[in-house]
Amino acid sequence: MPNKLKTQQNAQVIPIRKTSKKTLTPLKDNILYFKRTDPKKPYLKNMSKFILFFLLAQSFLLVSCAQKEDIHQQAVKENDSKIEAQLIYGDDNRLENYQASAALRFLAASTVALVDAGDLTNSSAGQQVLSGENFGSVYNLCSSEPFREQTSGAFCSGSLVGPDTVITAGHCITDANGCAKVRFVFDFALNQAGVERKSFSSNDVYGCKQIIARDQQGAGPDYAVIKLDRPVVGRTPLKFRKDGVVSVGDDLVVIGHPAGLPQKIAGGAKVRSVQTGFFVANLDTYGGNSGSAVFNLSTGVIEGILVRGDNDFISQGNCMVSNRCTDAGCRGEDVTRLDVLARLIPDNGTPVDPDPVLDEVFSSTVALAIPDSPKVGVKSNLAVTSLPKSRQVQVKIDLVHTYKGDLLVELLSPDGKGVILHNRSGGSLDDIKGTYGADLSSAQSLAVLAQVTQSGTWSLRITDKASKDVGSLKSWSLIFKK
Repeated sequence: MPNKLKTQQNAQVIPIRKTSKKTLTPLKDNILYFKRTDPKKPYLKNMSKFILFFLLAQSFLLVSCAQKEDIHQQAVKENDSKIEAQLIYGDDNRLENYQASAALRFLAASTVALVDAGDLTNSSAGQQVLSGENFGSVYNLCSSEPFREQTSGAFCSGSLVGPDTVITAGHCITDANGCAKVRFVFDFALNQAGVERKSFSSNDVYGCKQIIARDQQGAGPDYAVIKLDRPVVGRTPLKFRKDGVVSVGDDLVVIGHPAGLPQKIAGGAKVRSVQTGFFVANLDTYGGNSGSAVFNLSTGVIEGILVRGDNDFISQGNCMVSNRCTDAGCRGEDVTRLDVLARLIPDNGTPVDPDPVLDEVFSSTVALAIPDSPKVGVKSNLAVTSLPKSRQVQVKIDLVHTYKGDLLVELLSPDGKGVILHNRSGGSLDDIKGTYGADLSSAQSLAVLAQVTQSGTWSLRITDKASKDVGSLKSWSLIFKK
């Protein structure tokens, strides 16, 4: 399953995906974080002093714990619409499912954890039991961190938007093979104090039947619409925004599985800015929250899908603590706008044909050296989960070479069709940069690929037909354009 990419907090910050599990990064400057102290134990010289000290300490702890419990209960009452996530903006608003209001618990019942099928085992009682790792151990957390004793069992989050339809982040499920290995588990949560649910009935666990629609753009929309293997029992599909755009300043709440933990609900957030295809908010979220539904707190409607954000943890001595930012600080968390994909979501469980509705882009940024002649060329592959369905096929390419007249560039489709994009033209000119089907003309027509009927691997093959000059492929994208 995908690991979360890390970033540094500065003016050139690169957003990171909110999947679990993570590589931890060192402490950064100008970040607020929790501190903890470990009280030193006094040395006692005789047993009578030890007994007296012990009794006094017990009395003090009982009073102290009672006071803390009162304070906590009061905080729960004052923040009933708020819950937890892992990068903390301003106040820590995190609560368990059982601590939230009835209205939020109703929404939470239709959100789902994405888990690896291999982490579920069948019990003798006919239940499926979820295994996982200790949150504190996996992330090397300091003793001050909340939830450190809980199980980290999910890698992403999602929400039910139709009888058998779930939406999540596109980077959580990248292709049909990956989807087949995912299980969608409802009610991985604490529905009462101290009780972490790990055993689930068949009505709580579902498989993937089909990726209905998917897109993943590094600085834009990132989503997947998934058809489950059967209709979900006993849960109400959530309402979502179908048109219009969320407004700056709107109050938000996110429900998901930060760091793979049992479900948490985090409120106290607002929309900071609205961008093309996504919006930015100060949501308290961690890796594992990728795919989480972000609700409008006033309407209960899903406004978007959490997809990217800032660092979750920073180091404090030899352990890690949650990264803390002011409400207006750090880069914020990116949320794919629901209006971008609303038309792709089946109506009443009836699948729609999503491909003609929007452009789709599949990209590779893996740089490859192009072997000089007479060696065999190089091939870059893309896993493509949908079909062109009469849309225009375009190829965007960034290739550097000191003599492009040496090069043969071909696009190969999953069903064996091939088109020559560049056939040793351009003489001694450098590089190939642009988009075939737009500002670049291909040596053969791309129109034949608009009728490809098999999804799977598309390949870009590059061969250097003459010696001496060399180069490399920096990146390329396959575009299905409406």
